[in-house]
This record gives sequence, C-alpha cells and structure tokens, in this order.
Amino acid sequence: MKKAIFAVLVAACLLVQVNALPTTPPGPDATIAPFIDRRVTYSWYNDPDWVSFTGEVSTVNDELTRLRSAYSGYTFSGSSGAGLTAFEWGYHASQATAIIYSNY
Repeated sequence: MKKAIFAVLVAACLLVQVNALPTTPPGPDATIAPFIDRRVTYSWYNDPDWVSFTGEVSTVNDELTRLRSAYSGYTFSGSSGAGLTAFEWGYHASQATAIIYSNY
C-alpha cells in the first residue's frame, strides 16, 4: 500500500514538473545571464579594458536596440553564438560585466 501511494506521489510530481516547462522558446534578449539585472544602466566600451568609451550609458536591452537600428543587417545578442564575437562591454561597479556579441 505504501509503495502504491509513493508511486502515485512520484507520478504527480513528475506531471507537475513537465507542465511547468515553458511551451515557447525565450526571446533573443532572454539569453542574457540571469544574474545580470536588465534594468541596470551600464557604461558601454569598445574594448574589454574599459578605455574606449562608446558614448552610451544604457541598459543591455536599450543598447541592443540601439545597435540593431544603427547597424541594420548585423546580428547583436546578449550571449555568444556561432559566428558572433564580443562587440561591446558594459561596465557597472556593482554588477557583472555585460558583453554584447555581434557578427559585425
């Protein structure tokens, strides 16, 4: 009897877990590392040493939008992928460095 109850509980837990999985893939900006707060304003630089300032201070999503409109035809993403290399580095004193990747 205990084994049957246990089996029913395990099956119910698995069913709940399967139903909790997302049904649609995340958007292109959802690939940004989860520990980076999307509302944080970064200073954007052209180099990883934070020497060449781009003149922009904005959130990751705002900078992605700006780059996509300024350089139409190129891909910009918050995560690396096939054919993408680091394009801009975002600096904020209390957050992890944000990197925008591109095929530019």
